[in-house]
Amino acid sequence: ELKLSSWCAERRVYERPGEHAVLYWDRHILEGLTSNVAVVTADRRLLAPTDNVLSGVGLNLAIAAARDSGFAVDTRPLRIPPRLGGDADDAPWAELFLTNANFLCLPVASLHRPDARLAFTLDQNPGPSSFPATASIRAAMLHILRSNPT
Repeated sequence: ELKLSSWCAERRVYERPGEHAVLYWDRHILEGLTSNVAVVTADRRLLAPTDNVLSGVGLNLAIAAARDSGFAVDTRPLRIPPRLGGDADDAPWAELFLTNANFLCLPVASLHRPDARLAFTLDQNPGPSSFPATASIRAAMLHILRSNPT
């Protein structure tokens, strides 16, 4: 029920240039407004919620690309971290990204919890070298797309 047709109009308040809102429910990160969410842990695992979200072409491609790049993949809910850097059941989060068919992979520099506390941050001035796993997955996504034109 998170995706009622009225949500298309109601979400406009959350859309700001250069920012992407991430939906959460019961302390779990679900998806972006027009994207899916994935996390790469410090031990090279891709965590991606696939239940209670709209499955996207970008997420399916990111999962395939991550596997091709040697990442273990775990599709399950993402709990909002109780502390900086990851949830209690996982290695620390190394990277967080949004994915969809338009931008493929978009790294997230910071994530703020609903209670307004900072939950995740990479760098005050992130650059391309701040997101090596996301860059690797994006390159693998591009390789898959170029190898399988449709």
